[in-house]
Amino acid sequence: MLSVNIILLYYPNRKMHYQKIKAKYEKEYDKLLNWKNDKMRLYRLKKIVNEITKQFGNNKDLELLDYGAGDGFLSMLLPNQVSYNYLDITDNQHKTIRKENTNQFCFETDFSLPFFGKTFDIIVLSEVIEHLPDVYKTLSDLKNILKKDGIIIITTPNAFYRVNILKGILGKYIDPSEQHVNLYDYSTLINIFKFGGYDLVKSTEYFFFSYWLFNFCPILDKRLSKIFKYISLNLFQVYKKNEE
Repeated sequence: MLSVNIILLYYPNRKMHYQKIKAKYEKEYDKLLNWKNDKMRLYRLKKIVNEITKQFGNNKDLELLDYGAGDGFLSMLLPNQVSYNYLDITDNQHKTIRKENTNQFCFETDFSLPFFGKTFDIIVLSEVIEHLPDVYKTLSDLKNILKKDGIIIITTPNAFYRVNILKGILGKYIDPSEQHVNLYDYSTLINIFKFGGYDLVKSTEYFFFSYWLFNFCPILDKRLSKIFKYISLNLFQVYKKNEE
């Protein structure tokens, strides 16, 4: 029987984990964020922008929080009217962060949010949730700053990607990397958000070839994502708050 281990770790000392991640980023930040020619990353960010357009139409008067923003390149793809709020573990200034209608913040030393009364229409966690030491605490924090009709957009590696499936068949333990403290599959991620008080709006997936299909045959990309959603390379999900 196929068995794949889904890892959900809890770090009681968030500050210690914060310091570990921060030290890693400060040492290798430029290398970690040298993704300008990463076609899959560009595909992912364009997919996020397209989803925002689908959800909000022509309404550009929006507040967006890029949670774990990295080099902030998402800001370059957004309409200037969308207020872009950058949040990451360091305060490095990057040329890829746009200057107009942008605010830049740093996490507190235990991953606490540096906002007081500010709320957002859109919160993006692109390749971030797998790095978080206590995802339930994070979802609770984000729920407090997400507007009533707001959405959270998540992208994350799929624990059921074909390499991990092969490991499961061989009976090998799927171990998160040094920075990926959690691994999620399609159903696990949905259940975690449901427990955190969110409803799934949509879920799609993508593969190593999605960049080319997205540009030349988006319909095929969409259909393949539905067929192979459980073994895709990455998960792309959208959530809203459950107000019940």
